[in-house]
Amino acid sequence: MKKLLFGLVLLCAVEGESHALGCWPYVVGPSDLDFIYTDSSGVAIPYRYIIKVPSGYDCTGDPSPLVLMFHGGHQALDDFTTTDFAIDFAIEASDRDAVIIALEANAAKKWNHGVGADVPDDEHVEVVRALLEYVVGTNSTPGEMNIDRDQIHGLGFSNGGIFVQHLSNQMPNLFGAIAVIASVSGAYDTTCDPFAAGCVPASYDNVWEQSSPVATATDVDVMLVRGEVDGTFQHPGGWFLSWWFTQTWTLASYASTDPSEYGLWKSSVGCTTETLSSTADYERRNCTGSTDLRMDVVYDMGHELPTTANTSYDGPAKVATFLFNHPK
Repeated sequence: MKKLLFGLVLLCAVEGESHALGCWPYVVGPSDLDFIYTDSSGVAIPYRYIIKVPSGYDCTGDPSPLVLMFHGGHQALDDFTTTDFAIDFAIEASDRDAVIIALEANAAKKWNHGVGADVPDDEHVEVVRALLEYVVGTNSTPGEMNIDRDQIHGLGFSNGGIFVQHLSNQMPNLFGAIAVIASVSGAYDTTCDPFAAGCVPASYDNVWEQSSPVATATDVDVMLVRGEVDGTFQHPGGWFLSWWFTQTWTLASYASTDPSEYGLWKSSVGCTTETLSSTADYERRNCTGSTDLRMDVVYDMGHELPTTANTSYDGPAKVATFLFNHPK
């Protein structure tokens, strides 16, 4: 029933060269799902994307917030948008009259986040920039939709979480807030297989020194959601699976660690007042000031999108509340 509901609420899929979006509802056929981006070599490349337009969207009245959503590595767009998390998050966004754009990374099914050698050649930052110029407009040119430029937010899962951090650096004036789910600051930086016995893991800090995703992103609020038992990107950042299972972690362990992506965001955004709290379901680290930083470590959560179906943590509601409470 939820998957059917998502199919009903994702009412817009537009092709970026020929269609004007117009007022809700705007529905086009399945052949019109590509945005055509011409890369730096002059090659025209189609990128599939979906726009969800809420019933409260108004072409000429109050502008709507916008959330850009980025899937995980090796995920297709449909695989991502039909998850329980995406379905429930779409409902949360619709309640706030927010528009959602979910973009597909193309054939490689992973994002060029600018870190490490194992990234596709796609010019994904420029793809997003071109798509936004079409949908939102520029300072001198109106876009096709009525979007509140102070309420543009980013949400990324796994590989998409690395990319949304990279995007916040490359387009530092874009986002009011970003949510990074089951992800880290960059690719693994190690000379051996991090999952092999005897491999000494390298720190994520090394990756940040190569290409810090937040070098200039000082004006964005950040929410990090990590799984306590994530077997892909382990908490705290920098430890790998072969070492992880030899350790015994407790709440005090989490409280005393400073995972690299949290610590580096903290130093970048300039938050000053930290608090630590916990419930039966998750531990939260908050850092507030001119910008806000939050990290939730969800107990019994693996490498997944958190919903009440797989944890006791209502990820869609918590992420939506954080994003929409943090405009630019």
